[in-house]
Amino acid sequence: MGILRDIFFSDNKNKDETEAFLTYFVKTLLEVCDKETKSPRGDIDRLMAFTMLNTGQTALKLLDNAQSSWKIMPLLMGLSRVYYETIWRRYLISHYRRPGDNDRITMLFGFVNERTEHILRMFTESGMNGSYVLSHSAGQPYEMIMLDCIKIYIRGQEEVLKASITTDPDLAAAIAFFNFIAEILRSHSISFDKDKLCKSILEQSESAFNMKLLINFSLDKCELVKK
Repeated sequence: MGILRDIFFSDNKNKDETEAFLTYFVKTLLEVCDKETKSPRGDIDRLMAFTMLNTGQTALKLLDNAQSSWKIMPLLMGLSRVYYETIWRRYLISHYRRPGDNDRITMLFGFVNERTEHILRMFTESGMNGSYVLSHSAGQPYEMIMLDCIKIYIRGQEEVLKASITTDPDLAAAIAFFNFIAEILRSHSISFDKDKLCKSILEQSESAFNMKLLINFSLDKCELVKK
């Protein structure tokens, strides 16, 4: 895991502070999801909200199932952001296969990434207690995580499919994500109930795959990347 194994954070934070911020973070993103907008940025905001809402909800599930996980929550949230960004990109790639669509999806990712970085900076610069959990979800720290994680997730999904654990690529991706999170927790000596955490993460992943923010998204109607 390279750099990921060596990331630790100060113990001057605490679980209650972390949980309070994450609850506020998720609540704020839910409000974004509920807000309908006809501006060209609306589609970008929905994919940003999809990524970070699922990231925040996954973080809360980790706190419930691996209580000391708050100690490395910045890392766990960075890993989760990579995973949920991978979900929506893979979804669009599988549904839009015409000439030029891959280029449009790549362009879209750039817009969503820029918007996500902006929103996360607003949270981190707010000075709110607990906002430290976003320190590896944006900027250079996130870029370093992303480069390692994309390869790990793809390889993990391939291994799950090869082992015939499932033939469903979405479920295989979710299992690979859980396996990686579990490995990270173990490498930082954080105890957790394997079965409960696995069930929790798979449920969150299934919810993400079926979110209206994703399945109702239309590449053809997205103003910023229209042909």
